[in-house]
Amino acid sequence: MNIRIPSEAALLALAEEAEREGVSFDPSHKPPPPRSGKGGPSLDDEGWQPPLTPTGEELYYCNVPYMLAHGERGGGKTIACGHRLFKHAYEYAGAAICVTTLTRSSATLGGAWTKLQTIVLPVWQDGIGMEGEGKGGQVIFKMDDSRNRYFWLRTEDGGWSMFFLRSMMHGEHIQSRLKGMEFTGFFFDELTEADDDGYFSHPIQQLGRIPGIPNQFYLGACNPSEDGEDHWVYQRFMTGFDNPAEKRPKRRADYRTFHFPMTENDFMTPAEKEAYLDKVYEACRTDPTAEDRLLKGIWRKKAADKGIFREYFKRELHLRGNVEKNTVIIPQGRVIDVGYDIGTANSSITFLQRYRTQSGWGWAVLDEIVLTGKYVPIDQIAPKLLGLMNYWCERTGTQFRFNHISDAAAFDQMRPDGSYDARALEKAVWRELETHAAKYPALRHLVRRERDAEGKEKPDGKVVAVEFELIPCPKPNGSVPARVKMCITLLQGNDLVVSAKAMRHVEMLETLEPDGAKGIFHPKKTDAGHIHVFDSMSYPIYHYEMGGTAGGVMTGPAANWVDLKV
Repeated sequence: MNIRIPSEAALLALAEEAEREGVSFDPSHKPPPPRSGKGGPSLDDEGWQPPLTPTGEELYYCNVPYMLAHGERGGGKTIACGHRLFKHAYEYAGAAICVTTLTRSSATLGGAWTKLQTIVLPVWQDGIGMEGEGKGGQVIFKMDDSRNRYFWLRTEDGGWSMFFLRSMMHGEHIQSRLKGMEFTGFFFDELTEADDDGYFSHPIQQLGRIPGIPNQFYLGACNPSEDGEDHWVYQRFMTGFDNPAEKRPKRRADYRTFHFPMTENDFMTPAEKEAYLDKVYEACRTDPTAEDRLLKGIWRKKAADKGIFREYFKRELHLRGNVEKNTVIIPQGRVIDVGYDIGTANSSITFLQRYRTQSGWGWAVLDEIVLTGKYVPIDQIAPKLLGLMNYWCERTGTQFRFNHISDAAAFDQMRPDGSYDARALEKAVWRELETHAAKYPALRHLVRRERDAEGKEKPDGKVVAVEFELIPCPKPNGSVPARVKMCITLLQGNDLVVSAKAMRHVEMLETLEPDGAKGIFHPKKTDAGHIHVFDSMSYPIYHYEMGGTAGGVMTGPAANWVDLKV
């Protein structure tokens, strides 16, 4: 078995990253040393509990193995779940709670992990004197060498319990990512965003392995899914109990669901509720079924008679620039990401940049090459691609570095001539730069030529290296709906914008249809070729969400990027 041991340089870089994010770098996971004296006061003796809604109180005292908090938005589900987790962690020394989301950013940028630290923890510190391992009982938030966050809490009997954050994009990865890890509590926020039942069946196998700790549990929180009662979460938690035909029936006594109505949430002022409801009603305006899900907590299926992104993409919000005025988004910084979906009959290439927002990351689609409905040899694609790369370097006077990201199939699916798309394109780019270098003067920084006896590069020397290599984007089962949901989330937050120079992407976002046979989050293949545009746009975004290395980061709002004419 190969064991990855980070180099000293890698550990130093991680420590610097942890410092920037305000956490302590500690890859050991070792519990703090024992302390003399008793721990905190007993919850039973003190009769203390955090402020809870009536439904939240039911969840707080529930001890069944499998629990689900669901309902409309604004019901206080995540906070109530947080108090249930803290109760378990405080009562039992050695407790280990895994907090899980699809991506780390969805937990740390205002999500469940952030709420545990900023809302739930202070209530327990003020109410029961909960302590961490730091000086004066300070809770120390840490990061390990895999960028997982965690922290230790002192229990009522003087021992220690741990909270651990783990992101898991795909159900098929959970088993390997949890291998060797043992928990007494498992919490998954936004559970209906998960692909399949693997997000339940794999984690529960890690429960019960730590002896001596009672009431170990799995807890999920979610809004009703757009798949309605067909979604695996509904099927798992709300149907199929005590079937006598099964050898070991699923027992209703092991499951408990809690519907959190917004009307119970007294922690929001009437004015805050009204402002929040205005936003939710606006989100429901184009989808009558959304009102049942988001305002009433009903598991009603969304009608799939519209384009996948049509209700989320709005030109007035997401289109930057003006075709008639010939204004476009001008790339900033020094790095451009390029996404590829290269095929025999359809090819799409997307130029993008990633930029920082107040809540995390945003993406700007800068430019495009879309060739659909006809066969275009790769030798003809290469000059088009290099021409666009040269254009932006020349237009801005910047020696951009380009990250080229394609789907993994481009590396392992053979073309009719025996080549592979990725390697064929790399060779075509090399040949084009070697034989027609004068056409691309702004790309000289990407070409290395042989040197003379003094070590100087010969202007007309043989090309010995070209800075062009395709990076494979992972494409596991479930990646297609994951990419669709990821783009919807970006559009909802106005964190995906498109330049007027990329109107085929605008067309795709307005008209890409779902495949009715596969579900609303699966794009349909049509003669228009929109699915290829979606793929080339979403591969780079997905690459970084899955932990790919970023070449550079933009700063500033995308709205300020429309400042120059072509």
